[in-house]
Amino acid sequence: MREKVLKNLLSAEETEKKEEEDLRPEEYFWPYFKPIIDINHVFDQTAYPIGGVPAQIADFYRFDRRVNAYYPPLYLSDFWTLTDKFVEINETTTDLNLTLNFQVYNQYYFMLTASVGFNDQLYKRMGME
Repeated sequence: MREKVLKNLLSAEETEKKEEEDLRPEEYFWPYFKPIIDINHVFDQTAYPIGGVPAQIADFYRFDRRVNAYYPPLYLSDFWTLTDKFVEINETTTDLNLTLNFQVYNQYYFMLTASVGFNDQLYKRMGME
């Protein structure tokens, strides 16, 4: 328990108030399960040369140098999974349901969501969370 001294600004009285600290410190890791994962096949007819893929989406493309082509990207996304849907994993967790959604993304929507994720990672590396 922590004691906090409060001061009434109108009467200049000081009172002590006991508060309970948060039982979950922020630096402790609590595992969560994401119950929904979207597996998206990106429909992309762009002919990228090796090294010519935009930086925001380059990690999703795998080039095969033997045939000078790339595999169509599969984009695993949890972009629309809200944190209130996460399930905390602890000793009382017995069952976890996983929903997999398969769909085709057009290239514009893929680039939009991938660039948001890319920028988020960039901001975290720079310390701006």
